[in-house]
Amino acid sequence: MFSYILVMLGGALGTGARFWMSGFIAERAGEFFPLGTLVVNVSGSFVVGFFAAFTVRKGRFLCRRDFGNFS
Repeated sequence: MFSYILVMLGGALGTGARFWMSGFIAERAGEFFPLGTLVVNVSGSFVVGFFAAFTVRKGRFLCRRDFGNFS
């Protein structure tokens, strides 16, 4: 049950950060083109790719495969 709460908390924080960043960029660049959405998606893809590159079996860092098991 604790892992569900952590996932929900992470989702809430990520959603809030995404909404804030998109609005922040839209305020400065204008809303003609959804530049905020583009920047959020590209930067999110970069972070996921960076994390994936460092956590593969022969990568620099390894994550536990049982990250839902906190017992």
